[in-house]
Amino acid sequence: MSTKVCKSCRVLILVGITGIGKTALAERLVEELRGNWREDKENFESREQVPDFASVALKWLEKWKVDVPQDQRQPQHLRQRLVEHLCNHQHLILMDSIEYLLTGTPDDGWGDFADEEWGKFFVSLLYEPSCKSRFILTSQDLPTKFETAECDRYKNLWHCQLLRGLERTEQIALFQKAELDGDIQSPHSPLGVIGEVYDGHPLALRTIAGEIKGSYGGKVRAYWKDNSRYIEEVKEAIDEARNQGIVKGDEDRWQLASYTKVLRRKVKERIDNIFDRLKNDVYDAYVLLCTASIYRCDVKEKWWLINLEDEGYSEKQQQDAMQTLRDRYLVEDGGIDDEDNRLVGQHNLIRSVAIAHRLILP
Repeated sequence: MSTKVCKSCRVLILVGITGIGKTALAERLVEELRGNWREDKENFESREQVPDFASVALKWLEKWKVDVPQDQRQPQHLRQRLVEHLCNHQHLILMDSIEYLLTGTPDDGWGDFADEEWGKFFVSLLYEPSCKSRFILTSQDLPTKFETAECDRYKNLWHCQLLRGLERTEQIALFQKAELDGDIQSPHSPLGVIGEVYDGHPLALRTIAGEIKGSYGGKVRAYWKDNSRYIEEVKEAIDEARNQGIVKGDEDRWQLASYTKVLRRKVKERIDNIFDRLKNDVYDAYVLLCTASIYRCDVKEKWWLINLEDEGYSEKQQQDAMQTLRDRYLVEDGGIDDEDNRLVGQHNLIRSVAIAHRLILP
């Protein structure tokens, strides 16, 4: 990623579900690139009211001692001044949680900038023949402006990177850093099973490691004695799906995000926010995500859609709901099966929370 930013990539977009490490990676990139850049950061999640482009642009320009006359503070003028300054000076700007800048409708889809001036700004930034500044964006939703024809022609100047969970070697490194006393290397050890069941989700694994370190004195076996049943029931369900073809788990009651108070506070609350936002924005997609939680693993996409069809949703509504989940990275593509059917699934943590929401659907 740092090589891309140092070369031609003017806008790097890190996307994925909450807690997957987007902000951590972005901040590590800023640290890696530190040198001749002027660094700035905007976090849009913490804002009570999401600012419009003009207010952010004016704030940046004033902070950088760029004089902006009163009669030149309309959005189009600010956009021109900002692009000109960024092209001629080396700025490294981290824009965190830009999903809060996005909006949409059930018919037109999600992912448009609520203030279209943001989209115009990024297009203008890509249009310039050269630019000394770089942007790193993080988002739970795909900013679809970058997939339009006007941005596609500048594909070499921007890059969208989907983040997934930690690989096995990375999980081992995380547990080693926490100085836990359990067997770290074996995939069948308690820590190995935890890493597998949580799909390497960094926030969840870091939370669990912290709880073992803090509440159990670093003793993995003591933590496992108290909590293994919550992990093992998920492991058994996954194994049944893989080895015996028992892919449906109507009676599953996974609690991966909620079996301790620390997990509920640090993990489940963040995932619940995803569900609440989805419920308010695109209710059809919320219903699809919840009803599909009956499946333990990747299944045919049409199996998901049948759940909406049974509820009276039209084919277009079904497809729109599925696309919304894809744009928010709440559905994982599992490839194509031997019969050329598209397979889809849920991250185990997402499924764990989706089950709880499904049980309270009206």
